[in-house]
Amino acid sequence: MDRRYRKKMDAYWSREERKAALRVEDWARSEWFNYSHTHPDWRGKGNRSIEDRVSAAKIAIRLLGRLDEALRERELKTQCWVMLCADTAYDAVFVHSPNPYESVFPYVFPDARWDQDVPEWLERIVSAEQYVIGVGEREAKPCYFIRPRGEASHQGEAA
Repeated sequence: MDRRYRKKMDAYWSREERKAALRVEDWARSEWFNYSHTHPDWRGKGNRSIEDRVSAAKIAIRLLGRLDEALRERELKTQCWVMLCADTAYDAVFVHSPNPYESVFPYVFPDARWDQDVPEWLERIVSAEQYVIGVGEREAKPCYFIRPRGEASHQGEAA
């Protein structure tokens, strides 16, 4: 891969991660969530190559880790997860909780099948001890759901 391209893309990923991290920090102060989410790759640049696809996914997973850690310190029942789609512009980091809109909580991932075979690139970047991966479908293409292993939601207990 061209060095100049890689340098340009590394700068892009760094900017996008900083922007999404600010959103995650804001969530740490929120009182409730209604499928709140952010997209680490709004422009879909992760679709250009497997290296960029992996970069987009790594950002989402790092953000999930930061979010999960921040939520564990809250006394609010929450759940968080990552959705990785065929088009990286649709990749998202989600957080959900009981809320005034009475959305179903916890979210049950109706079309996800957990602990299925996943592509090697995804298996390499997701810690099996920390996260569980589910496979679903969006627009007739595989979609991967990644959530913290163990309980599907935080129960308001500090870790």
